[in-house]
Amino acid sequence: MNDDDRQLLIRTRRGDQAAARSLWHRHAPRLVAYAATVIRGTGNRDDAEDTVQAVFCRVMALDPREIGAVLDPGAWLAQLTRRSALNWVRSARRASARVARVADGMRGARGAAGERGGASEHAAMGQAVDSLPARLREVVVLRHIAGLTFDQIETATGVNRNTAAARYRVAVERLRAALLAGGAAGGGLGGDGAAAGAAGGTSSHRQRMVQHV
Repeated sequence: MNDDDRQLLIRTRRGDQAAARSLWHRHAPRLVAYAATVIRGTGNRDDAEDTVQAVFCRVMALDPREIGAVLDPGAWLAQLTRRSALNWVRSARRASARVARVADGMRGARGAAGERGGASEHAAMGQAVDSLPARLREVVVLRHIAGLTFDQIETATGVNRNTAAARYRVAVERLRAALLAGGAAGGGLGGDGAAAGAAGGTSSHRQRMVQHV
């Protein structure tokens, strides 16, 4: 896969539109999901997509020698996406304090929507992941949504693979506790226990979700 991706990357840099489309379809969905977690609370999914598009545009402008030195395109693109998303967040925060107030309103709206859709197992899982501290949420998303190995996560984030693995283990235990207890777990998990319990549905639903964590 890496060799195929490297060839697509090199051909994309040369202006091959077919290669660029293939590279986008192969990696963009996971990168957009990752970017969305980095900018959560400041931007929305459209902003995440814009961030990833900016990364692909940057690829087109890079020195071919830099492109040729890339050994793991998936991890490298995740690294560029992380930087781009963090830069977006910093710019957005500097732009206006109003952004923070809007973000608070968006988070409140998502929480209310989660309660109304209490029968959804996906909503319960999403709420549990959202409640994790950013450092734990990031490694869960990179592992399960972006599909990266811990070595690739180290490349993408600069966090030692052992540290990333330890964070992942902590995140999994917190998710299990939150899903089994209906959101009443301690530590870094936040939110109202009753609302999280409603989002989890019945005890049997929560048991099934825990098996997938």
